[in-house]
Amino acid sequence: MESKELKGLLEKDPQSIVIIDVREVNEFSNEPLLVNRPSNYRNIPLGIINTLPKEELLTRLESITSDNGKKLEEIILVVSCRSGGRSRLAQERLRAHGVEVENL
Repeated sequence: MESKELKGLLEKDPQSIVIIDVREVNEFSNEPLLVNRPSNYRNIPLGIINTLPKEELLTRLESITSDNGKKLEEIILVVSCRSGGRSRLAQERLRAHGVEVENL
């Protein structure tokens, strides 16, 4: 997904999108990719995505999407990082668990 497409979707219906920043906690805290940190912008580091058991990871994602009043399958899930490498790996892992996910 291109950033221009994401911007359009966020302007149209921000509640339909959840953005997961897969960088480490200190990177997320010190250098957010989205400066205003909307409620649908969250952090789950790649290391956690790679090590959590499938059910626990899905439960965490469901918890995040329920904050938007939606189920996981009702939203567009987007993973992001600084350069795209970690988010690509996160996308592969999530897809292996049956999660529809876009890489920014």
